[in-house]
Order: sequence, then structure tokens, then C-alpha cells
Amino acid sequence: MPDLAKVADVLEKAAALLDSHEAERTRVEKQAHEAAVKGLTAKYAAATGEELPGEVAEKLACGDPSVLETVEAVIEKTAGPVESLGRSGVHADGSPQRMTKAERAQAAWDRLGHFINS
Repeated sequence: MPDLAKVADVLEKAAALLDSHEAERTRVEKQAHEAAVKGLTAKYAAATGEELPGEVAEKLACGDPSVLETVEAVIEKTAGPVESLGRSGVHADGSPQRMTKAERAQAAWDRLGHFINS
């Protein structure tokens, strides 16, 4: 009978050790997840100029890490650099480029004439 008590004691100590390792692993994963949520909220704020709504941040904090990764990838793709879609509407001195209707018509005729002559 004393041998069974020793075995039970060893099993209890092993279970306690495994529980402590599991608790530590869970704590580390939770901290990493919270840090990822904070990083995501910072990226969202940088991309949109607005704070991430609290209820959304709470859902991301409690949710699956793969969902967090997906949302982060979407934000990174949409918050990337914007390609220029045309020339600037500002002169070199900083004043806005504004042309009257007559100036635009004359510029169009000038471009047509240049195209025909070239």
C-alpha cells in the first residue's frame, strides 16, 4: 500500500507541473495575442486616422488568432502607398492650378496642333 501512495504522489506532482506549464503557455499566448491586437489598432489608426471601435477590438481580442491575422493583412493591403493617378493640381510655387474654360480650350487646341505637326 505504501507504494501506491508514492505512485499517487508522483502522479499528483506531475499533474501539477503539467498544469503550471499549461498555465504559463496560455499566459504567454494571451500576452502575444493582446500585443497583436494593440499593433492592429495602431495600424488601423495610422491607416484611417480613426480609432478602432472598442467592440471590434474586444471581438478581435477574444477571437481566433487566424481572424486577427486576416484583418491585419487586409489593413496592410489597403493602407499601403497610394499610386499617383495623374499630375498634381498644384503649381511648383504651391498655388493651385486653375484654368478658365477658354484657357482649357486653348490648351486643347495647342495639344492638337502639336500632335498634328509632330
